[in-house]
Amino acid sequence: MNRHNLLLSTSRVLVIILAIVMFGGSASAGSGEQMLWRFAQTGAAGNTPDDLIADSAGNLYGANNVGGANGFGTIYELSPPSTSGGPWTLTVLYSFPNGSTLFGAGPGSLILDHAGNLYGTTIEGGQHLFGSVFQLTPPATSGGQWTETDLYSFGGWDGYQPEGLALDPQGNLYGATYGGGRYCLGAGCGTIYKLTPPATSGNPWTRTVLYYFKGVLGQIGNGDGAAPFNVIFDKNGNLFGVTFYGGHCEVGGCSGTIFKLQRPSKKGQPWQESILFRFPFSNGNDGPFSGLTIDKSGALYGTTASSVYQLSSVNGVWTQKILISGAYLYSGLIIDGSGNLYGTTLYDSTNVNGTVYKLSATNFTETLLYSFAGGFDGSAPISAPAFGLGGAIYGATLRGGSQQCQSNQGCGTVFRVAP
Repeated sequence: MNRHNLLLSTSRVLVIILAIVMFGGSASAGSGEQMLWRFAQTGAAGNTPDDLIADSAGNLYGANNVGGANGFGTIYELSPPSTSGGPWTLTVLYSFPNGSTLFGAGPGSLILDHAGNLYGTTIEGGQHLFGSVFQLTPPATSGGQWTETDLYSFGGWDGYQPEGLALDPQGNLYGATYGGGRYCLGAGCGTIYKLTPPATSGNPWTRTVLYYFKGVLGQIGNGDGAAPFNVIFDKNGNLFGVTFYGGHCEVGGCSGTIFKLQRPSKKGQPWQESILFRFPFSNGNDGPFSGLTIDKSGALYGTTASSVYQLSSVNGVWTQKILISGAYLYSGLIIDGSGNLYGTTLYDSTNVNGTVYKLSATNFTETLLYSFAGGFDGSAPISAPAFGLGGAIYGATLRGGSQQCQSNQGCGTVFRVAP
């Protein structure tokens, strides 16, 4: 594997940890938060939580990047209590073996299908140690063991460091690999791929490359993007995503892009890529830091290291609008049925431990839903929140809770906040 590209990918999370160490402290918590779980340094559950999703029954599923039976992270389930106010129940679904790495999992790194199967990615591990896409199948009877299956192991040339996934109604998986492919001096600028389930159970899934990124030839000028890490669908089945680099390059570095892959009108035809927006490099390379969210009108939303933006199309021309700015490292966003946006900050001018916020659909006015106090309350909510039971906002903090992890910064928590 090209270790340089691995470090570029995980740098998004390494910057987070550095900021926690530098700016950690205490602040006053707001109201309306419920702590569901505090992770510990030892134990089967692992610690340092990242991605979190919810099913229709209110169960939460998440990934821990450290610990577990083998020390390389876990996938866990948190089930709500049968009686209101009772404790939640944590079940470890899978502990990753030696060589697998969940660290830096991006948006879509965990998804659920209608049958209750979980899908996810590791940025390392798999048969060839270049990352894998895996499936966790629930047991046939309650209380049984979940079954893990590697659907595809990347080999480097065909891609490495897979991150966010998307699922279509037919059960096909779509994803991005941060590197690999045909271009960029052999290291690869990344790919967009499709995994098709077999017609007969037990046979391998089929991988098809939809697009190879080329980046910027000569490292000066404009390109089609490089280092993709997220894809989502619109209502017509077209794919949208972001790249970390390869949009506009100048002496000193490159910015990223927002791209579209147009679904072919006939089976067997190629998908067509187009660049919707190139982030400017002149503003300090404040490029994309999270994946995308789409609203009913087709407008796209995402975050940079210091802002939340909207990308909308008028007569085919896409324009970026900064909605709010000034905080540090906004996570990805979720959107409700009314078009309101929700996200988290690592820290801002008022709170060094992070916040949960809402942006109204009418004028994108920001409302603070919760301010973390650090310590046992939690600190550094880095992943996008999720809607769960009762329409509440659920999420995970990288630090806080138990004070025994990472130089007493805490092992991480799972929380609930009223919207």
